[in-house]
Amino acid sequence: MNPNLSPKRHPFYLTYLNAVTMQELIDWASACIQQRTAVQHIMASAELIVKLQQNAALRDIVNACPIITASDRAVMIASRLLGIPVPAYISQAELVHNLLTLANQRRYRIFLVGGDPETLQRVEIYIRLFYPYVQVSGILPSWIHPHEETDAWRKVASSGADMLFVSLPSPIREYWLHSRMDQLNVPLCVGSDRAFAQYAAFTRQAPSWMQGTVLERWTARLRRNRINTRALRSYPAFVISMLRGWRHHRKEQSIRMRKED
Repeated sequence: MNPNLSPKRHPFYLTYLNAVTMQELIDWASACIQQRTAVQHIMASAELIVKLQQNAALRDIVNACPIITASDRAVMIASRLLGIPVPAYISQAELVHNLLTLANQRRYRIFLVGGDPETLQRVEIYIRLFYPYVQVSGILPSWIHPHEETDAWRKVASSGADMLFVSLPSPIREYWLHSRMDQLNVPLCVGSDRAFAQYAAFTRQAPSWMQGTVLERWTARLRRNRINTRALRSYPAFVISMLRGWRHHRKEQSIRMRKED
């Protein structure tokens, strides 16, 4: 693996973490786009780490990706306990915002994949509103009829897109990109399901009788919390794995210290 495409890479449990700042990650993304190097960025959440321990095929897919960053506080804390100098966790919403800002500055083309057609249309409205110089080359919903699949991938490949935002949940996203990476002809592929859910919620109007009331605010909050409920279920297994890894790390440290003495 080209070290320039995988900066500051450290072993982390059964996978790796790249200890990069947001700016370093954006610089890496920009370099990949300029080189037209097809890569998938992995967001390592506690939920994904637990699934990697249970699924060897998924683990191979993730570990083959050049850059894997901590996407929640739990993974950041665990990495620091193991001595990995992760400067901060990078949430999906922050990353997508920074990539869209980069695309807006350089007038990049982007392609949106995943989700239902209505959600994708609302996301496109949001992007055109807040990132007016981004060129949306096309949108593709999650479900495609089998006889339309070949034409759909050709549409992505011929779009000239610089970034592909995939609004599919993990690990479906990782499997999907792995099986189609060679066909897509897009240099940078990034997950965007949580960020796009927020964008779609921003442009979705509540019923007229609810607008301007506390019910409208609570409905928007419930939409956001629903996204996080699934991830919370993986935390107990992640904490157990983290403690085992930390004990193993301390044991190795003590052995090294005795050898040095």
